[in-house]
Amino acid sequence: LGDMFKKNDIRVTCHPGQFAVISSDSDSVIQNTIKELNYHAWMFDQMGFEHSPYYAINVHGGKRGNVERAIGTINSLPEQTRKRLTLENDESSYNVVELLKIHDKTGTPIVWDSHHHTFNTGNMDVSTASGEAIKTWGNIKPLQHLSNTEIGLENGSFTERRKHSYYISYIPENQKQLILENKVDVDVEVFTLLLLLVRVPLITLLLVFTLVDVEVDVDILLLVDVEVDVDMLLLLFVDIEVELLLLLL
Repeated sequence: LGDMFKKNDIRVTCHPGQFAVISSDSDSVIQNTIKELNYHAWMFDQMGFEHSPYYAINVHGGKRGNVERAIGTINSLPEQTRKRLTLENDESSYNVVELLKIHDKTGTPIVWDSHHHTFNTGNMDVSTASGEAIKTWGNIKPLQHLSNTEIGLENGSFTERRKHSYYISYIPENQKQLILENKVDVDVEVFTLLLLLVRVPLITLLLVFTLVDVEVDVDILLLVDVEVDVDMLLLLFVDIEVELLLLLL
């Protein structure tokens, strides 16, 4: 798989599950988190990927207010894990302002999620938050996330509004411009895509999504019965990742 991805210039990242909490108060949770992150790093090593956040192991900040705990966990990670780690802003605990505090002590880049930002801005507007996150990547192409609230639920409860929609109906103007200028890679998170990944061969998925960012979680992909056609992979204009399919299996 690694040779195929590199040959076809496909960026691969992963998103460990919700039980990987880098800022937990529990020592046992921290140790289990480190084991899980190291597993993902080992998998990327087997595919020959460099130790770089270009091949991101993406996590959230975890328990609210535990910035120092998160910093300690990150700095304790082995090099092959630490250098691939990225931090994503979330809708309740860690906005870009909080993640910048962690970045300053660890160098870990920030994956800016435009949907999460609408719930937890840290008093930053969209352009500022996106720009500050981009700066944390240095000379590596930044990764961002894009999803929407389901149409019709805009005035719903917090839980209803935070869920990923089935389709993308809106892209923030700032993020759209970055995409058009090819300045960021964007992971599109929609339920329709996840359902397709489970229910149809990958070749069909690629035919449907040839102009769309597709994200998939590599370790989960190995558990799904899919067919990969390299010629179709070449039709994608942007990167293929892999995401939370396990919840749908």
